[in-house]
This record gives sequence, structure tokens and C-alpha cells, in this order.
Amino acid sequence: MLNNLDVDLIITGEFNHDEILHEVHRKITVIVTDHTNTERGHHIQFREKFIEKLMSHNEHVELLLSEIDHEQLEPI
Repeated sequence: MLNNLDVDLIITGEFNHDEILHEVHRKITVIVTDHTNTERGHHIQFREKFIEKLMSHNEHVELLLSEIDHEQLEPI
């Protein structure tokens, strides 16, 4: 989706190796921020909004966030 855009810089949470090489070859700067790390800060906000929407339809809602979440590239 982002390939061949007329831009100087692409910041993304995910790009595969071939996509990065393609853009670098075109002289585009690519910053890959790591998909899970860019989402991790939003989990609590998402949980609150999700519960708010569900609560309007059902009074018995509980949504739990994983307590063992970890960086995917590091061992557990």
C-alpha cells in the first residue's frame, strides 16, 4: 500500500525486508517502529472504550488485558 508513494520518509509499524529494500533503493528513508511497541501504549485506552460500548448493551462485561505481554523479539 505504501510502495511507490512520492514521499521522502515512511514511518510504519510493519514493513517486510523486500519493501524496505525497494524504498531504500528509491532513496526513501524508512523508519520501522516495531508493530507491537507502537500499539502497546493504546491497549488501556482501547479497553476503556471497548467496555464503554459493550456496557451500553450488556451490564455484565469484563475485558482483561494480558499481563504477560512482552516484546516479541525478546525471549520470555
